[in-house]
Amino acid sequence: MQDHFGLFCILSLLALLLAIILLRVVKPKRLTILEYQRGALFLRGSFKKTLEAGRYWSTTSSQILVLDVRLQTLTIAGQEILTSDGLSLKITLAGEYRIADPGRYLLTSTAPGTSLYLDAQQALRDAAANQSFESILETRAVLNARMLESLAPKAQRLGMEVISIEIRDIILPGEIKRAYAQVLTAQKESLAALERARGETAALRSLANAARLMQEHPGLLQLRAVQAIESSKGNTLTLELSSLEKQAP
Repeated sequence: MQDHFGLFCILSLLALLLAIILLRVVKPKRLTILEYQRGALFLRGSFKKTLEAGRYWSTTSSQILVLDVRLQTLTIAGQEILTSDGLSLKITLAGEYRIADPGRYLLTSTAPGTSLYLDAQQALRDAAANQSFESILETRAVLNARMLESLAPKAQRLGMEVISIEIRDIILPGEIKRAYAQVLTAQKESLAALERARGETAALRSLANAARLMQEHPGLLQLRAVQAIESSKGNTLTLELSSLEKQAP
């Protein structure tokens, strides 16, 4: 009985030692992937699958890389674009993207964010090619759609999804800004002059109508004078009533 007990103790001790050695060799690690994250599981150096949110164990033979899949901002600083009418513009882009395929994102490029930035620059040049300045201003929504259509498949190959990309700012050269300011000033001045002319025309028309009525009806002038007397206080007004006397029966 004692021999069996001693053997059991030895086996238990060996099992414990083996477990300790195994833990030291394997080195398991508890990992939590949050809801806005995704994990890329590598087994012995090879990508196996994408892990959703949850808790996982990683060991020396398996590795989990966690990526944030929330929306990220893509900002393209002013890019010089030469229009078909010879103007040099600086156009700024703004957009949003997210990581859609963690495996492809990690395996395709060493710098996927930089690759997407360069692709967005090229998409802008392609969309604005052979466009005049006026056309760029008037068809910004069309250019935005063209850029998104061009950029989406390139981003997909990098494991990303472009949600939006659009023209944010169009920066004109200094001399063009001054020329446009002068044009706008001239337009405002011409509108103001037109309104003044309309007001003066209306006033002249009103005076002409009043003169015609007084010429046709001389008594209106005296009646208007009486109204002025009634509305004034402390003033003395002398009237010539000969015309009224002539008209009296």
